[in-house]
This record gives sequence, C-alpha cells and structure tokens, in this order.
Amino acid sequence: MRGLNPRQIEAFRALMLTGSVGAAAGLLNVSQPAVSRMIRDFQHHVGLALFERRGTRLVPTSEALSLYAEVERARSEERRVGKEC
Repeated sequence: MRGLNPRQIEAFRALMLTGSVGAAAGLLNVSQPAVSRMIRDFQHHVGLALFERRGTRLVPTSEALSLYAEVERARSEERRVGKEC
C-alpha cells in the first residue's frame, strides 16, 4: 500500500458528498473500483473504519463524520488563503 495522497482525500470527500461509490466515481471521473480502492487505502492509512456496509450502502461512521468536518474546514481555509494571495 502507498502512503496517503490528496486523491484519496478527494475520494473520501466525494463519497461523503454523494453518498455512494458510483456517484463519487462519476464526480471524480474515475471507475467505481478506483474509488473503492482509494477509500480502502485511505481507511488503512488513517487507521479508522470510516464506513459500515448496510446492505448495498456504505454508511459513514462517527469517525468519518468528524474527519469530513475537518476536511471541509481545511478546504475552506485553503480557499481563504488562496483568495488572500
């Protein structure tokens, strides 16, 4: 397994925004298996179970919700800094 990369964070964010691997794949213009792989590697890297499978759905855990809030905060800060430069 490789280290953490920004694309894994994008895949996580896309999955949180869309609620499904297929929709996240469409948003990122990649295949569903690619999103699944990025999410699997991301979970392994952060050492957290971010989703629970319920039937055919992936449901975010409380850890995923907390991490998502941090990802969004970081994106907002990044955009704010970009506007100031």
